[in-house]
Amino acid sequence: MNQRAHNIDPPRLWQWPNLLGIDAAIIAVSWFWLLSPESVPFPKATAAVLALSIWLTYLADRLLDVRNLDPAQLNSLRHRFAYQKKRRLWQIWWFLLFLNVIMALSYLSQSHLVRGSILLFVTLGYTLAVQHCKLPHLLKEGLVGFIFTAGVLIFLDAPLTWLIILALFLLFTGNCTLIAEKELDEPFTHKSANSRCRSGLSPFILASAACSSIIASPLMLTTLVPITALYIARRQFTNETYRTLIDASLLSTPLFVFIARLVF
Repeated sequence: MNQRAHNIDPPRLWQWPNLLGIDAAIIAVSWFWLLSPESVPFPKATAAVLALSIWLTYLADRLLDVRNLDPAQLNSLRHRFAYQKKRRLWQIWWFLLFLNVIMALSYLSQSHLVRGSILLFVTLGYTLAVQHCKLPHLLKEGLVGFIFTAGVLIFLDAPLTWLIILALFLLFTGNCTLIAEKELDEPFTHKSANSRCRSGLSPFILASAACSSIIASPLMLTTLVPITALYIARRQFTNETYRTLIDASLLSTPLFVFIARLVF
């Protein structure tokens, strides 16, 4: 049996959002809220469609990952959970997909439907490529960062500067790269030449995100600072804890602004 499977502790309560994939939906909606104009009411129905779309994408990716794998090959809590509950999760997935389509057709404008459809085809193309091809890790993580950034921005009608868009892309791509690089510290991970090339790339991505953030929106440093701190202390955490904390750090800026608006 795969030895790594024995090194995975049962999930703690605070890890369940990451385990279920709903943290990605919460992060996307939080940044969508943050970037939405304050002068107009927040579009709750649009946010719900966005949240469901993100969650459906993440859950489908996990379920497809485990469909042909032996349980001994499952090296993470999220994939073991998806494998154990795959029948029930697929039932939930199809129901929520139907609900999401109904909501999108009912509440989204025509332009939003067109943009969403384009991103849907891009996401499907990515999913097919990942399932049937061996994509280089950096390309895979860059595509995830691009799709997630596009998801956050797809329903925004107010124009954003290219520096903010770049900073978001680097932030989300850096998040993926940080988690992937941590996996290289596993003693049972086979370090391919591609993986060795990827190792050490995260500081460059974080530095680029920080530079663009300082110019475009210094508030984003409230996310980059805790992420950088976690990266420096990464060897103090298990992979599962590190993944959960890194993903949770993406909520720092929206949470900071939310509290500031409540207080001031």
